Amino acid sequence: MAALDLLFEFKYVGLKELGLTGESLRVATREALAALPPVAAKLDEAAAQAQRYGAALRARYGLTDLRLFAVVGIGLERVVWRVVEPAAEP
Repeated sequence: MAALDLLFEFKYVGLKELGLTGESLRVATREALAALPPVAAKLDEAAAQAQRYGAALRARYGLTDLRLFAVVGIGLERVVWRVVEPAAEP
């Protein structure tokens, strides 16, 4: 069995920034949380950074099946994530 090449780019958003409580996070769907503007912005930031890092790793080490993920921790209660497509070749 071969190991997968994975890259996770993590960001964090505090509960105070969202104005939410831990209880409200527990009942919210992952999709609803990902749509909150501060969380969506962090997901976009993490995705862009993952694309840059992924491109560098592919070029340097010839990784052909590197999988990229953007992950945002929301307080200490939840995480949301997105699969990131590799950046287009110039």
